[in-house]
This record gives sequence, structure tokens and C-alpha cells, in this order.
Amino acid sequence: MEPLGIGPPLEWGPSPSLEDPVTVAGYPLGGDNSSVTQGVVSRTDLQQYSMGACWLLAIQIDAAINPGNSGGPALNKEKKCVGIAFQSLKDGDTENIGYIIPSEVVVHFLEDFRRHKKYTGFGDCGFTWQKLENRYMRSALQLKTKQQGVLVKKVDGASFARDVLQRGDIILTVNGSKVASDGSVAFRNGERILFSWLFAQLFVGDRCCLTILRRGRQLQVSYQVGKVNLLVPATNDLPRPEYLIVGGLVFVPLSEPFLKSEYGDEFESRAPVRLLDQWQHGMQQFPGQQCVVLTHVLAHEITANSRMFPFACSTA
Repeated sequence: MEPLGIGPPLEWGPSPSLEDPVTVAGYPLGGDNSSVTQGVVSRTDLQQYSMGACWLLAIQIDAAINPGNSGGPALNKEKKCVGIAFQSLKDGDTENIGYIIPSEVVVHFLEDFRRHKKYTGFGDCGFTWQKLENRYMRSALQLKTKQQGVLVKKVDGASFARDVLQRGDIILTVNGSKVASDGSVAFRNGERILFSWLFAQLFVGDRCCLTILRRGRQLQVSYQVGKVNLLVPATNDLPRPEYLIVGGLVFVPLSEPFLKSEYGDEFESRAPVRLLDQWQHGMQQFPGQQCVVLTHVLAHEITANSRMFPFACSTA
């Protein structure tokens, strides 16, 4: 049997536009040979990636993406790689809805690794915001008739934006792109997308320039972009898990790997609500903040007759 040779690497192509044809190749379940499916681009939007906390650009196609397709290339008519297959929507009511990671996201990841010798993450705005589609609210916030923007509801305490932005500020532009009152900015070919994509395109450490409205005054501000500061991290970056033993009590930082080890891959429906609330909504309020969990009470005279509260947690 002749050994399989490695062909020439695929070239990266620009992300496909709406109604562009796409071919997805891979090795899904059901056979040993490669499988090729074809479809067209039906939507471009921000999606929360299933293997991370980031909301990044994703392209929806109507080609079937099944287990085994993940990691396979999505090709355009010129046989250039325009994306990577990575997840599909399976809710029982839909068929042939798959998503590919567009080439811009993949190239950003590769460039990030080239610059820093590790993955540092995608840029994050560092604040939560609210739409300003209500014209009476815009009037109360002293926006002019033709001015549009979004309202800063809360600035993340662990982000670099904490020293620049304030609650109640109105974001008018980001790096020169006007932000509409629904939070969208102009995209390609007349499309629109949420302005958070402008931050995700930046690298951690880059600076962003904003035009804001603060108590009726228009200001130009800038700050360094950081990554999403989750209170409960999705991965453990340390070679060994952290723990602390005090008086027979064992404490560990709450993390997604910990939840999976205790409750399995279906931890979202099995873990206590107080832990899931921190996992889903918790954000760091200062650098290095952790959610610490009491996991075990060791047998010792100092812990005799101590009552174990299952997975009591506290932030510190």
C-alpha cells in the first residue's frame, strides 16, 4: 500500500458573503473516506463559540456539519480556505444549519500566537451596554436628533476601560466607525454587525479610540484593549490545579474543568445553581479575583462534628 502524501497547503481566502457557495470537507461519522457537502452562506453574525466564552464572527451555512466535520476546511469556488467547520445547530426543529469560523478569526488566532508565542485571547470592550432605540431616552441623555450610540451600563472592574469610561457614558464611535442606537456598525456589502466585533478584531494590548458623550459633552478617549475577564475561567492555565488547605478545609478556585470533573459534561443541568450563576454571569471586579470553593473537609480532630456544606463558595 502506497503511503499517503501531503498535498500543498491551502491558501486563505476572504470570508464569503451572503449567498456565496461554500464546500465543506471532512470525515464525519458514517464512513472512512472523506466527505464533501455543499451549501450557501445564509447569515453572518456574532455567535458565542461552544468551546469558549467569546462572541466572535461566525458564518451560517446550509451545508450539513456533523461530528467529524469539525476542523475541516470550508472552500470557495477558487478552492481557497474561507473558514473552518466547527459547530451546528441541533434543536430538533431545524435541519442543515451549520457554522464555520471565518478566515479572519483563524488568521487573528495564528497571528496572536506568532506575536506572543501563546494564545492571549480576542479583544473585549470592557463594559456592558444598552441599546438606545427609545427616542425619549436619547433625548433625556442629551443626544442630538441625528446622533446615535449605546449607553454604558457598567464598566468591568478588571478591564483597562475602568480608568477611562464611566457608567452613563454614550459610545458614539469606535475607531472611527459610527455606532447605531441598536449597537450595530456598518459591515461589508451593506450588512451590519454588533460593534463588539470591532474590539474582537484587535489584539490584547492594542489601543482603541472612542468618541463618547458624557453629560452632554463630546469627548475623545482611548484605552488599552484586554480580554474577557471571566470570574470562572473556561480553562486552567497552570500546569497543576491550585488548592489551599486551612484547618482541614480544602479550597480550590472554581473553574469549568472543576465543574466537569465533579458533574460531568452535562454539568449545566447538574451543578448547584449558585455555582452555575458564577460560571455564567460572574465577571472579575479586580485583576486576579477568583471564586473559591470549599470541596472537602478532611478527617481530623479539629474538624470533628463539622458540618460539610456542599461546595460552599465565595469570591476573593
